[in-house]
Amino acid sequence: ADTLRSALEGVNSVQSRAETLSSAYQTGEVTDVAQVMLARQEAGIAFEATMQVRNKLLSAYQDIMRMGV
Repeated sequence: ADTLRSALEGVNSVQSRAETLSSAYQTGEVTDVAQVMLARQEAGIAFEATMQVRNKLLSAYQDIMRMGV
């Protein structure tokens, strides 16, 4: 549970950083569009990886539930 929680907190922090950089770019505080795009891509990849892990865990749970006792 702790490992999953820390992984989700990591994904959340990456997404927050991307949102912060996007907002800063929109207001003109950050002028490096490459930095903003890199942060957004990193957040997207982290989210997709989290979804894949979730799908695998759900699939494993469903397989266990289908097993005969």
